[in-house]
Amino acid sequence: MDWLLLTAAYLVGSLNLAILAGRFRGLDIRRHDIAGASGVFRQFGPAWGTAVALADVGRGALVAWLAHSVSPELRPWTGAALTAGHIWPVFFGFRGGGGLAPAFGYVLALLPGPVLIGTALALAVGALHKLTNERLLPQIGWLPFGAIFGFAYLLAATWGGPGFALALFALLPLAVRGVLVLTGRWWGH
Repeated sequence: MDWLLLTAAYLVGSLNLAILAGRFRGLDIRRHDIAGASGVFRQFGPAWGTAVALADVGRGALVAWLAHSVSPELRPWTGAALTAGHIWPVFFGFRGGGGLAPAFGYVLALLPGPVLIGTALALAVGALHKLTNERLLPQIGWLPFGAIFGFAYLLAATWGGPGFALALFALLPLAVRGVLVLTGRWWGH
């Protein structure tokens, strides 16, 4: 049962809605932008981007609910599987999106208080990063840059408690992807 749950979490993550939206619109979004909600927003407009973002957050929350209901002790691992599936989707040649929205939905469903405070911090830092013309780390967009600080807050707020492993494991694939982007080993667009 444990492997079935982890496989299901990875497969739900692998349903990259940005790639599907791009295919519906006749475009392989990965050739033009990041295969996530922000890329859809830039390529197809706010309505499409918002729809993909909400659906991605919803997928994360769905997996969190499933993990909590079926096997609570596997919640950290299901979060990692979900996020890894979005970043490295089996259905799309292991070339997916950034993983922010599904990871956000996952931890929001399980740790709403710290996640909402971290979200406010992420948006504030991200906006400041954007206002400074993204000079600090220009290869990282304003939202992912802010998310670094929001997720750091989440980890600090849950340190020593059961929520720490939930947050850490769901965010670990994001950290791996971030290192790949910063070192130029990400396949990009």
